[in-house]
Amino acid sequence: MSGRVYLFAGINHRGYQETASDDFNPEFAFGSGVGVEALLFEHFSIATEMAYVLLWMPIQGQPHQQLALEMLPQVSLRYRS
Repeated sequence: MSGRVYLFAGINHRGYQETASDDFNPEFAFGSGVGVEALLFEHFSIATEMAYVLLWMPIQGQPHQQLALEMLPQVSLRYRS
């Protein structure tokens, strides 16, 4: 068993419609944070990350409603050959 601590950053975009008759809702995000990865049996890893994310939702009405700052956890399972 081994592990590491790392920093990461990323950008993301998505778009969605809640129902077929709703408008298209685009979202853009930039985030960064810290992660801890544990490597098990030389091939399996479990990564746990905590990120601060700045979201921009351009179709919201007022400028102060377009931006949101959130803290998001992430967990991933990986196989490395």
